Amino acid sequence: MLALPRLIPLAALCVATLCAAQSTNPSPAELAAYGAAWETSQHASADPAWYETPENFSDTLKPGVLLKVEYATNLTNYTVPGSLSMSRIIYTTLDVHGSVLPTSAYILWPYHALPENDTLGYDVVLWAHGTSGLFAPCAPSNYRSLQYHFMVPYLLATQGMVVVAPDYAGLGVGSFPNGTRIYHPWATSPAQANDMAYAIQAARSAFPQYLAPGGPFVAMGHSEGGRNAWGFAERQVISPVDGYRGTVLLAPAASPIDIIEDAIKNPDAPWSIPGQSLQTLTIPSVTAVYPSYNWAGFTNVSADIFFNAYDRFQGCIPTLNIVYGTTPPSQLAQRGWSNASEVRAWQNLTRVGNKRFAGPILLLAGNNNGSDGIIPYDGPLSSSVLSTADQLCDLMEQREWDESLQVVGFKDVDHFPLIQASQSMWLDWIKQRLNGVSSSPPSGCSIGSMRAFRDGRDSFQAIPPNFLVEWVNATDQWQYSL
Repeated sequence: MLALPRLIPLAALCVATLCAAQSTNPSPAELAAYGAAWETSQHASADPAWYETPENFSDTLKPGVLLKVEYATNLTNYTVPGSLSMSRIIYTTLDVHGSVLPTSAYILWPYHALPENDTLGYDVVLWAHGTSGLFAPCAPSNYRSLQYHFMVPYLLATQGMVVVAPDYAGLGVGSFPNGTRIYHPWATSPAQANDMAYAIQAARSAFPQYLAPGGPFVAMGHSEGGRNAWGFAERQVISPVDGYRGTVLLAPAASPIDIIEDAIKNPDAPWSIPGQSLQTLTIPSVTAVYPSYNWAGFTNVSADIFFNAYDRFQGCIPTLNIVYGTTPPSQLAQRGWSNASEVRAWQNLTRVGNKRFAGPILLLAGNNNGSDGIIPYDGPLSSSVLSTADQLCDLMEQREWDESLQVVGFKDVDHFPLIQASQSMWLDWIKQRLNGVSSSPPSGCSIGSMRAFRDGRDSFQAIPPNFLVEWVNATDQWQYSL
């Protein structure tokens, strides 16, 4: 669902369907074909036609223009609760260079909404999903479970909130009308912040009877989505969207490059291997933003897997997990690749947590032995959530920013379990921001912690969510990362 789970050991890669038919370990291409086929089985529709760029698209359009509306999505093949309904839209957004792109989003509608404001319409949560993949088939809006299912979007909608959720550019709508591919710039927060802003603008345009131009909304995201929502809060300072009431950040990453570099320097840390695995996402993202970089950071081994297996079969995160599962971390990328000028430019462009934001912000992070498995909480100073928050608090004080930042670390909680561990806190916080009954949090910065009222070590902790309606065998646990 977000970044790669821990790389799977060799023995686990011999997935049952493949190894029953052959005596040797399957090749990366065979694994990619198998993984992508399984991912396709999790799609609500195997027909990608809905995501084709509409003929009314033009790169001269303004961002936020509504191109296509599916007012009532057929939910027969989704796991969406029967009380909810859904719509999908295609709209225009901007990349980091100011070029206009088509992209998609879904809107999840509650059966009974929270009380409507007389003039501002219904309450909205602008949801930023965690990493789903790099290619068009990886759009959450076409997954049966919308990727985060009952963990976030189903929960919010059944609680009476409208959920507006962008897929992000390059996911869903994968090409321009002339066939030119749209590369997804993974974790490029200014780009995804644009996708978020223009999604709510387009949703309001599509459904003015429910969503007023200045209607109240809270932004929210997990993992990569937490990073993107953070970027959105920073974007609000420069280009505000009316109706904004605050942002919830769940296990966000301020700087993937810092996480990678710290993971390489700390090979024995619990987050080292998953941290290093982010290289397989970051190198393509740098190339998407700066095409001249041309995937230069890959080793020959890693490039072969990426182009001849992963890209060839257009796999998503579960497939990325298994195709790189036996690759030694040292073979994922060239030594010193992050020193390239394009990589440093990407890092500076996309870093969050070092500039002014529009609050209030509620930042929640897991702290399972110093880490949540992907995002270090109190590990190396350059990449941890706690150190980033500390530095931002200092900046707020020095520059006298009249904003609110509340940071809470959850002891003995990993990357996805954090969502449930903190649910009562973020759900109450969102409702308070939207209904306006309680006053806004006080200005300033606070950093605190939570622990389980029983021993938190008694609960099951893993990077992927232990939250499925279907159980899988040990050899198929890579599927958990969807």
